[in-house]
Amino acid sequence: MTRSAGPVGWRVPTAVVLAVLFVAVLLCTRAGAGPAILDRPLLSFLAERRTGPLTVLMTAITTLGSVYCLVPLAVLGALARSRLARSWWPAVVVLLAVGGTAVLTFAVKVVDGRARPPAGVVAVVGEDFSFPSGHTSNTTATIGVLTFLVYGLVRPGRPRVLLVTGAVLVMAAVGLSRLYLGVHWFTDVLGGYLLAGAWLLLVTELADRLSPGRPPSP
Repeated sequence: MTRSAGPVGWRVPTAVVLAVLFVAVLLCTRAGAGPAILDRPLLSFLAERRTGPLTVLMTAITTLGSVYCLVPLAVLGALARSRLARSWWPAVVVLLAVGGTAVLTFAVKVVDGRARPPAGVVAVVGEDFSFPSGHTSNTTATIGVLTFLVYGLVRPGRPRVLLVTGAVLVMAAVGLSRLYLGVHWFTDVLGGYLLAGAWLLLVTELADRLSPGRPPSP
């Protein structure tokens, strides 16, 4: 049996707040106001502090946020969790979270059409438009939904804290790598987190309401 529909949990209103903040950041990028005033100073600050070894490390981290790493991770995670649950529902949840985020990110990029940072501060070449950061949003969606599916299988207490902390650190590292390498503005990365976070919360709320007998999640 599926879970009965109950009161709206904390995820839906939080998703609405994140969506509103996302729109606000988008408008700020166009007006050069709000958090967008940090875009150029932060980009210059990080570019001036690049070193060879750190650039190699950040390039490796940013690769973790590419489709070449995220897609296999999402597929393997979805299949493993579905096999354990003896249901295709976990795979559907992963598809909704990761696929939905990718579609939303691409759509906003095309509609907004924001240019990437200037070539003089770019350490690696970025393709397509800049806002929001696809590496950031896709990493957040993939790591976030897999953490959601595994959370209930992990013992309460320190193991769960370590799981969530590790997931957050991976998301943060990929976002930072995009800034360090000069591929994105600060508001691109911020927008990626907000967009993926809002969509992920909606998907996980749906999953909690419809999935049969799933262990509790955060």
